[in-house]
Parts: sequence; structure tokens; C-alpha cells
Amino acid sequence: MPSRLYFDLAQVAKEARQALVADGNEHRPLAAHNACEPALWLFRQIETVWLRSNGTTRSTFELRPTLGAQAQPRDAVTVPAFQAPPREDPILLPLLNDGGPQLADLIFTGHALRYELAMYDPGTGTLGVGRRRLRPARLRTTRQAPAAAR
Repeated sequence: MPSRLYFDLAQVAKEARQALVADGNEHRPLAAHNACEPALWLFRQIETVWLRSNGTTRSTFELRPTLGAQAQPRDAVTVPAFQAPPREDPILLPLLNDGGPQLADLIFTGHALRYELAMYDPGTGTLGVGRRRLRPARLRTTRQAPAAAR
């Protein structure tokens, strides 16, 4: 069972870019005090986990056809103790902060290096980027019984 949630990095980069260039950013719906800063929201809706931009635009031409980046179905199961919150109270992942490495830089650099995955670790509450490690073909196949002696 995977210990992380995996998302398509290209879609996450698109959501991050939308949050950064949007006219404004939404508050978390149930938060009493929440800075309107560019961020990704992690939430559960209809038994699926999503990462979505909190960016808003005032343009009538900009339509939002999707909820964001969906957790990859084959990896949607995560550690049993973690339950993503509902859409009404999402986990906030700020793209920019006052000090240290920026989540936005990590996402865009990973996308430029052709990494495929954004990985959310529920144990630490952090988002990372990387590649899916492929096992060599010789390890993926089942062992063959030796050929019968002639």
C-alpha cells in the first residue's frame, strides 16, 4: 500500500501557475483567518482526492472545467490513518512563503526536468516531485522454471 498520494506533475504545475497569475486567491471556506495567498488546496470529493488552485479570475472568458489534479487512481490508496478533508475545509499548501525553498519553484523545476509525479506525504504534510521508479524487466517477470533436461 503506498504511503503517499501521487498526482500528475504537469497538471499540478498548471494548477500552480493558475494560482500565481490569477486576479485573486480564494480563502479557505471554513477558515476564520486565512491569508489570500497563492496556494494549492488538497481535498476529497466523491471519494477522490484532488489538488486544486485557489486562484480566481474576474474574466468571463476564463472557465474552470475541472476540479484540478486528481490523485492517480492506481495510487489513490494511502496510509490507512489519513483521510483527506472535504472540499469545504481543504488542506492549504502555500506556493510562496517568507523564507526557505518555495513550493512553486520546486513544482516548476521538477516539471522542467520532466519529472512525472507530484507526491503528497500525509505524514509530514509536504508536497514533493519526482519520477516513478521502474523495476527492471528481469525483476518484473515471474521466474521461469528451468527447461526440462533433454
